[in-house]
Amino acid sequence: MKNRGEADGSIRKLTAEDALEFLKNVKDVIGNETEKYEEFLQLMKDLAFQRIDTVGVITGVKRLFRGHNDLILGFNTFLPQRYAIACPLEDETPPRRRRPVKLGDALEYISEVKRRFEGEFHIFNSFMRNLHLYKRGKKPLSELHREVCVLMQDHPDLVEGFADFLPCPSLTTTSNNDRC
Repeated sequence: MKNRGEADGSIRKLTAEDALEFLKNVKDVIGNETEKYEEFLQLMKDLAFQRIDTVGVITGVKRLFRGHNDLILGFNTFLPQRYAIACPLEDETPPRRRRPVKLGDALEYISEVKRRFEGEFHIFNSFMRNLHLYKRGKKPLSELHREVCVLMQDHPDLVEGFADFLPCPSLTTTSNNDRC
């Protein structure tokens, strides 16, 4: 299997267990949509037998997992870094115009995140920890955005608001249409 970078920058070899765990996650999330699940399995077989390339798989995964950004981001684990799919997908969220950001705006945003996740303090702590890792240069911007998308997946307004404070990375597959 391929090697993939860890959050701390180290390299870890992916195992069959990683693939099986991801497959189980897919089944748990879309297993009741039998056609989608079967189509995903066929997509993986087509890739294994080289009947489809990486870009074709990415297109299929984005279509099949639409609305399940956690699965799309999980699938990134098995993709080379240059093919990583950003979250949220542009066709799900209209592009935002950047405006100058003031310190008060940033503090207000952090207060809103803290308020929203009042009963789930671990999410707020993870958010702040990721910000600190980015600030210290220990987490790339693209990874920070992916983490924020996962943490706040049920709060698209917070994901959008986050884009006001840090530039969105352009993680391309074959075009520039997959940006945060």
